Amino acid sequence: DERRRRKRRQASSSRDTPPKQRPRRQSKRLLDRKSRELASSQLKQPREKVDLGQRYNDCGIANLTPELLLHCWIFLDLKSRALTTVVCRAWGELAQRRDRLLWRQACQDMWENKAEEAVEPFRKASGIRWKVRYWKSLLSAQRTRITAAELCSRPWAFRFKASAGIYWQNLDPYWQSIEELRRLHPLAGDQEIVENFGQSILYMLRHFRPDGRMAMWGDEEPDMLSRGMEGTCVKWRFTKSRNGKPGHFIKLNNWPSLGMSRVPDSWGWVLQNQWVVYTSPPQLMTQMQHLDWDVDRWWT
Repeated sequence: DERRRRKRRQASSSRDTPPKQRPRRQSKRLLDRKSRELASSQLKQPREKVDLGQRYNDCGIANLTPELLLHCWIFLDLKSRALTTVVCRAWGELAQRRDRLLWRQACQDMWENKAEEAVEPFRKASGIRWKVRYWKSLLSAQRTRITAAELCSRPWAFRFKASAGIYWQNLDPYWQSIEELRRLHPLAGDQEIVENFGQSILYMLRHFRPDGRMAMWGDEEPDMLSRGMEGTCVKWRFTKSRNGKPGHFIKLNNWPSLGMSRVPDSWGWVLQNQWVVYTSPPQLMTQMQHLDWDVDRWWT
């Protein structure tokens, strides 16, 4: 009986107290609709107009004279100097008008101590802005494939490698002059001889003629090799493979093909295989002693 009375009291008390108000849960679709309405109302509000020209005038750059701007640009690195032309139309027009002042010295600094044959086409180019000359000459220096016009328009120093054998070394003025300097300076090594007496080292000069034949350069007297090979016609041609490996090579008669490479410091060219070396400009020959050990990769 006591339990029944307790339950009745609890039931009557629960009927007297109002139920708790739970927060109304809004659906996701309703929230998305409200967010869209809020965004659209904000877009309809008028925005404050920004006058870019006024900001440009307020920052003080517009007050600089063209001479002061050019003076500031000269201290920029070359990449930043090139980007100044795309900042605005006024800067681009100013950079084009003063192209010679901004880029001529940069070209001369880059072309210093470079092969004359590599930079001469850009130095003498007319009607081309100096900025374009700079970047075109830089791209040209990264090429590793020589054209027929470049091959035929310059003299090439030629010598045999030590791997060619003693017979061919005896016909080569390069090795004869090295041997003579060894006798005169017995305590000096080959590297020291080349560094100190490079002007006394001789080499043969060859000409890749446009008709596909090879001859001596200019009106020089025939060397021992030319006299020994008198009557032998040497022909050259481009080929796209060497021992089955694709690439760009030069083939002389049926001899091993010559590979092409560039000298980064001087932008010169080097043609070589396991037996011979050609360099342009010819003065590079005295810097190519290390190629005598570059033989193994040319046999494969």
